[in-house]
Amino acid sequence: MAAISLLDRYKHGFSIELKHAQYPWLNQYGTGGCSVLLYLTLFAIAVGVASAALICKFKGAPAFRAQATSDFEATKVMMASCLEQDLCILDAQLSAINGSRGSLHLNQAWTYHSAAVRFAGQVRTAEGGSVWQLIVSCTESIANAAAELAAARAETAGRSLPAKTPPCLFDPTHGPSTTHVEWAPPNSLPRAVPVCGTDAKRIATGAPPLVRMVQSFEGVVPYYACYGLYTHWLLGFFSGFDPFLTARLLSGTPIGAHLPGAAASVRRAPIPPELCAEFRLSD
Repeated sequence: MAAISLLDRYKHGFSIELKHAQYPWLNQYGTGGCSVLLYLTLFAIAVGVASAALICKFKGAPAFRAQATSDFEATKVMMASCLEQDLCILDAQLSAINGSRGSLHLNQAWTYHSAAVRFAGQVRTAEGGSVWQLIVSCTESIANAAAELAAARAETAGRSLPAKTPPCLFDPTHGPSTTHVEWAPPNSLPRAVPVCGTDAKRIATGAPPLVRMVQSFEGVVPYYACYGLYTHWLLGFFSGFDPFLTARLLSGTPIGAHLPGAAASVRRAPIPPELCAEFRLSD
């Protein structure tokens, strides 16, 4: 069996299941022949296990660790680059209405922006599980800034303050959603998803939504096609809502099966029974 890296397991959710094998062909040799073949088989297994242990000790383990380290560093670079793009978008949005500096909502948005910059700046040098928490904290701050920005825009226009809504599912940097539309991921069932006004208009006219494209190990793809890589990035944007909302919205996509476990870990909440049944998970 070809070696499978830790990142490959994380990206593709591989599950290797060992099953008992039967060898009916042994019966043709009779009892004595069967015993000889059994002893030879056990000896071959013992030699194989010992050889594998030696290879792992003297060559395999360091190579495996080196590959895992390389994959993790590459992942951090991709995550940091994505967050930096998010912050550039937010900075442009905030600067566009900078003339309303007296607004408490705009000032609060800039405060969240500063926090997001601080979290993003630590991702490239962070180690272990702290990387994922920094990503969650960064996108949560960006989402909070976007909500304050929406309030500042309404305040400037003399409108009532908008209700707190989830971000646009197609690209959370579009800001809070304004409506729901029916959408079906490739090869999956349609469902109602929260979207921004721009994407709602595009879908109404038959145009595709402006889905966030991100860097992955397979090239530039929609964020929901990256299996488990962007789960924490997404969960941060949806902080303050149902922890498993994203898992329900993106069921049937490559990222979908990774979201229940990630949400349970980040939010320290048990996976709902219906999601356990759908994804065949254990809570």
